[in-house]
Amino acid sequence: MHRQQAGRGLGSRLLREVVDRLLAQGVRDIYIDRHEENAASAGMMHKAGFVELLTYADPERRPNGSGRSTLCCLRAEAEG
Repeated sequence: MHRQQAGRGLGSRLLREVVDRLLAQGVRDIYIDRHEENAASAGMMHKAGFVELLTYADPERRPNGSGRSTLCCLRAEAEG
């Protein structure tokens, strides 16, 4: 997200759209990751229902800050 667009809810809307489309396709476990220190992404993912699973060293993808990624998961509730 470009900094000028931050705080306008665009990321949350995009995430919700992707989640809705995946659920409509029958996907029941959705995994997503973020930089460990990205508080804005952490809040957006938590608000969307994602739960943090683990944080791990990821220096090739995260050369700045802690160099770690946090993996999150959203598990759809079973229907019926």
